[in-house]
Amino acid sequence: MLGNPSPIVIDACVLAGTIRRQLVLSFAEVGLLTPIWSTQIIHETRHAIPKSLKSSGIAEDQRQAHADQVVDLIQQAFPAAVHKTHSNASSTLTLPDPDDVHVLALAIETNADIILTENLKDFPTKVLASYNIKAMNTAGCLSALADRHPELAKTAIQNLIRRIGREVVDEDYLLKRLKEVGMKRLSTVLRQNH
Repeated sequence: MLGNPSPIVIDACVLAGTIRRQLVLSFAEVGLLTPIWSTQIIHETRHAIPKSLKSSGIAEDQRQAHADQVVDLIQQAFPAAVHKTHSNASSTLTLPDPDDVHVLALAIETNADIILTENLKDFPTKVLASYNIKAMNTAGCLSALADRHPELAKTAIQNLIRRIGREVVDEDYLLKRLKEVGMKRLSTVLRQNH
């Protein structure tokens, strides 16, 4: 565990995706980052998970039940991650998508260094720089953390494999799967550090 891992606001688009969520929370579990989200982000996650599973063939009510279970588990595992934003905090902020302003407001209020999102275009560097905040996607952020702390990253991956079950997934399969979902750099970094 690190002394003071970076506080990182996790956007709903990251929490809604199974692989990204599992990786980020595994990195948080070993102390590579401190996850932060709001009740609004959790609400958005609860609604995004069923949509992400639409083509899976799973019935709509089962998709929603799965989303409810996932969100409950996230909140149980990281109870200190949830923060409230003050309603007036976002009134002076501007982003390309007004629906994302609450994410920036949360980052400012919690002194987060990073907003972890797959929608980088919605968080312009110029706007975030004035608050000393950086937007990063999952692959870039986790790759940087794995580069700096290879042993902890290895532990995070091993814990994830153990949680899923070695009979279901092994390290080679997981690293290959990362490449398939657009996280080639992270896969390479993790493979180099093993």
